[in-house]
Amino acid sequence: MSTNTAQAGRAQIGVALDGTLLSAVWSTTLGAPWRTLVVPCDGTPGSIAEALRALAEQAPARADVAFTLQRPLATARTIALPNMRRAELEAVLARDWSRHVIGLRAEPHLVAVASSDGSGRWRAAFAPVATLEALETGAREHGWRVRDVRITDDALAAAAREAMPTLPRIDDALVVLSGVGNATDVTHLRRGEPIAGRQLIVGSAAEIAAFARGSLSRVASAPNDALRSATIMVLGDRARSETLARELGREGLKAQHLPIARLASESPAALLAAAALLHPAHLPLVAPSERVTRTARTRVATRWLVAATIALIAAGFAIENHRVSVALDDVARRRAAIAPRVSDAVARRTRLESATETASALASREAQASHASSAIAAIALSMPDNASLSMLQVMGDSVSMEGEGDRAAGVYAALRSAPTLQAVRLAGPLRQERQADDTPVERFAFVARLRKDER
Repeated sequence: MSTNTAQAGRAQIGVALDGTLLSAVWSTTLGAPWRTLVVPCDGTPGSIAEALRALAEQAPARADVAFTLQRPLATARTIALPNMRRAELEAVLARDWSRHVIGLRAEPHLVAVASSDGSGRWRAAFAPVATLEALETGAREHGWRVRDVRITDDALAAAAREAMPTLPRIDDALVVLSGVGNATDVTHLRRGEPIAGRQLIVGSAAEIAAFARGSLSRVASAPNDALRSATIMVLGDRARSETLARELGREGLKAQHLPIARLASESPAALLAAAALLHPAHLPLVAPSERVTRTARTRVATRWLVAATIALIAAGFAIENHRVSVALDDVARRRAAIAPRVSDAVARRTRLESATETASALASREAQASHASSAIAAIALSMPDNASLSMLQVMGDSVSMEGEGDRAAGVYAALRSAPTLQAVRLAGPLRQERQADDTPVERFAFVARLRKDER
């Protein structure tokens, strides 16, 4: 039998209590044979103390113990209530427990509630407060560490998960617990978590089938299809389980017997006691005194964590301050080493900036200066020897000129080749005249534009 040992070297004790008997199984080490013990116990604090003393005489002293409270000592109900915080709901149900529980004794009950799926239906487990306190007290007296306290449905879910590891991926499954004579309990699991359970009266296949139909009709959209496809696992006495699986098959259900472990006793109570050691409980029941103890331990741990956090922060600040101081000292040394070179570089940069500003100012003035004189000189130099200008006018980028010469075509060609002019054209018709000595002369008028770099 495999177990989830909480700590290497610790023994494992499983205890099941139904209000009449206390059944216990234990193993000293992983792989060692399991032993069983059954003693009378009616669930009252005094009888629990006596039963645990009898168990302590045979069981290991240093062990983890898991308790299973069977029906009718502890029960579970699906309750429809508005959505609220789980702690508030547990407080409400604890005050009003008598409306939901028919217990062995009329005494206050503790309530543990699973989270709702948003539909307003809650799964709640009820158990007598005095019973839980007696179990916690007895475990402490004998040096045992309580792993958890659970109800029958949780124990059956753990046993089924051990027998079929793929159970959390199955939508609907039923787990039946069978003794030598008949079946005792049945639980409906959805994806490995219990959502309904019942203590069987007759334990027949017909009673199990009726429970399956009723439970599936509340959660499945097609109950008949879900019933035919549901997985049914029968645990417990092998001979009776196999017979019950065949009877369920005649009812149209697919059932099979799944063995879990070889125990000295295959009684339902012994199987539930051992199953509590397999996996954590879905709805653990924690006694009020244990809740106070856990809260106190949590507060102490929180204080220590806060103190440790403050100490770590202070140490971090000190380390960071020292690191920054060392870094600043190193920076100061490096600055002192490069100070002469930095001063020389700064002086050179200052001289360079002054020269750059002067050059920029000269370039700006040069760009804004008028180049008319250079343009006039360039035009005059480009004129042919036998031509003269009588008028030359520069306005902005426009140049107008008039003159005379032997050939106006030569003047036109010279002006077009001038580097300072562009777009040279006639401003009027050419006129030919004869001078007093009867020498012909051509009068011309041209306009042009100065090139951009000559303006």
